[in-house]
Amino acid sequence: MGIWTARPVGHPKHREVGRVVNEAQALARAVGVDPGRLAFSARVEVFAKHNPTDSLCGQDCGWEGAMVDAPFDPSWIMTIPRSEQQWAIDHRWDGDARMDPWSRGGQTLWPTFLDRDGMAAANTDTHVGALYGGVRDTNPSSLARDWEFNVSAVLMDLQNPDYRAWSVKRLIANLGYLGIDPGEGAVLIFETKPGWHAYYDGKRQAQQDCFVSGSHMWIGPAGPCDRRIQPVAGPFARTPYGPGEFEAAMSAMFRELRVGLVAAGYPDVYVATVERPTFRVKWSTLAPDLRRAGWIIGELGDACHRLDVKRSGPCPLP
Repeated sequence: MGIWTARPVGHPKHREVGRVVNEAQALARAVGVDPGRLAFSARVEVFAKHNPTDSLCGQDCGWEGAMVDAPFDPSWIMTIPRSEQQWAIDHRWDGDARMDPWSRGGQTLWPTFLDRDGMAAANTDTHVGALYGGVRDTNPSSLARDWEFNVSAVLMDLQNPDYRAWSVKRLIANLGYLGIDPGEGAVLIFETKPGWHAYYDGKRQAQQDCFVSGSHMWIGPAGPCDRRIQPVAGPFARTPYGPGEFEAAMSAMFRELRVGLVAAGYPDVYVATVERPTFRVKWSTLAPDLRRAGWIIGELGDACHRLDVKRSGPCPLP
């Protein structure tokens, strides 16, 4: 169930899902059927702020995941030097300043449901919020293709312990609102894409179809690639994680989440992930102890994520 829809914790939509979940669980138990585990998607490396005037949002939207007793802090947004933003424009968008979403001419790159001004809260004279989004063809009827960036979120600084602590609190609070009571089982599916964030050397990058020299990313920032290849969503510019930093931050996030879940009465909640690079080679960004942890399932096991081991198909669940 995809639940992180840019609504604060406890939003009426979440409560409605929780009511349906509780009814379904009660019905299953009444006929002697194990209700099983519901799986909820989660993202911690990206966040968005919806425009309060958007018809799909209403006045109670704001930053997704915001809580009354623990509001979202814009200082947690990952920022990059403006020179890094320019690097992306020069290397991915042929130097076209109109492709900079933070520029005055780039306002059309933002969907109307996002609060651009609110998401600019972390911008300064020297730094801007690191953006995340997709690449779309504005002229699909033409063979020439006319790509442009389409903002969907800002990236978050996973190395910030305060942000990680807030994220753990948000995830646990949402379990309750979504009908999962303490003692019940569930699965949190983290749809993090490490190929966009983790620092990798050029030798590994050179194996990829969309390699961008100097990007230190698996395939480079989002942007036009090869006209035969449909571009995929990703960061607008290079993320500032150094070698091993993203891996360490994600491992810390999962360890802290596990402690929080157990303390809140959710020892039977599993963590799963669909993490993998876009092309060919799979690896795990988690520390060895986490790859062997029984509460982490899916594509994180050692058998599925040994660096430079090629395989196809999904990894089996335990």
